[in-house]
Amino acid sequence: MDQAILNLMLSNVDASPEDPSSETSSIIDGFELMNTQCEGNCYQKLKSLLQHAAKLIKLKDQQIDNHVRTISTLSMKCLDIQKHYMENQMAEKGKEISDLVSKYAEQLKEANAPSNKTNESLEIPKEQLENQLADQTRAREDELNALFEESKKKVESLIAQLSEAEIKLKEANTFLEESHEKLKMLEVEKQKMENKLTSKIKENEILIKNYQTKIEKQKNTFLEESHEKLKMLEVEKQKMENKLTSKIKENEILIKNYQTKIEKLENKEYKSLLHEANYYPTTVTINNDIAGPGWLVIQRRELQYGSLKTTINIASNMVYSLTKDQPHELYIHLKKKDGSTSFAHFDNFQVEEDKKDKIKSLGAVRTSMAVVGDFRGSSIEVIMNIFCYSDCIACTLMIRQKLKYQLPSPSITE
Repeated sequence: MDQAILNLMLSNVDASPEDPSSETSSIIDGFELMNTQCEGNCYQKLKSLLQHAAKLIKLKDQQIDNHVRTISTLSMKCLDIQKHYMENQMAEKGKEISDLVSKYAEQLKEANAPSNKTNESLEIPKEQLENQLADQTRAREDELNALFEESKKKVESLIAQLSEAEIKLKEANTFLEESHEKLKMLEVEKQKMENKLTSKIKENEILIKNYQTKIEKQKNTFLEESHEKLKMLEVEKQKMENKLTSKIKENEILIKNYQTKIEKLENKEYKSLLHEANYYPTTVTINNDIAGPGWLVIQRRELQYGSLKTTINIASNMVYSLTKDQPHELYIHLKKKDGSTSFAHFDNFQVEEDKKDKIKSLGAVRTSMAVVGDFRGSSIEVIMNIFCYSDCIACTLMIRQKLKYQLPSPSITE
């Protein structure tokens, strides 16, 4: 029992949730780290750190008080238990000795009562009883001595354990004193930090005020510049509106002109005035029906009064002038007496520069009739004679800018 109580006492003395010195050290380390890395929230972090330290010290004070009360209570219980145990053992041994003495006295009394013969016969048992009693007494004394020694050792052990508990109590008191010193240091550091924080707040207030002044100035400057830019934008807007109005009018004229041209293109064939450099304005025929839109008729023969008559004939010099700068196509269209038609479509029509009535090139041909021979060096008149044979009632030669299915706008106007 006494050993169990001692173990309980020591477990209460050692029971601690964590190492106090390491926890206090962590608080100091946290304060030092906060001193350099508070990031604008020093007061709140310092306050939290000090509150944590105060709670820790209060907890350790309670633990020390509990340890002191536990040690005192257990020490008194141990002494009482040891005292009662020794008293009970001594009482039991005293009773055994008393019973043994009483029994021995009764045996002596009985031995003295019989006759002399009996006394003689009992001399030897009397001595044996005395020896036996002495042996038993010595044995009891040895047991009591052994029990006393054992109790003495237990008391010494308890005293040693009590001394160890007192040492731990002193260590706890030392830790408490150190904690109070560190708390004082933290209070001093807290005051320093509060002073620094107050100074920093004042500096920041001055900076904020300066920035507000700068922002107000920049705002006013920006507003003034914005008003000036707005005025300039209004002027630019007016200019753009004027340009846009002028452009709209121009586009309306262009649209009207294109509508007129489209109306003309919708016609199968129409007349237009051709303006070419170094030539008087000439009326030409534009065909949109035979091979698509935009073909300029350079020569046409039609059956009149039983023979083919030339009804359209553009001068070879003008044909050269029209085709010299851009590649052109040549389209030959024949209409026969039976109503059937034939065509020959050449993709690279060119006229010689020196001899403007001679053909320089015709290019590849796509045709619905037989085309034989090389026509380079021949005149347009010769080609008409070759293609317009006896059963032909109409023959038309037309040119158009290559790969551009539109009117030759640079030279033809309304």
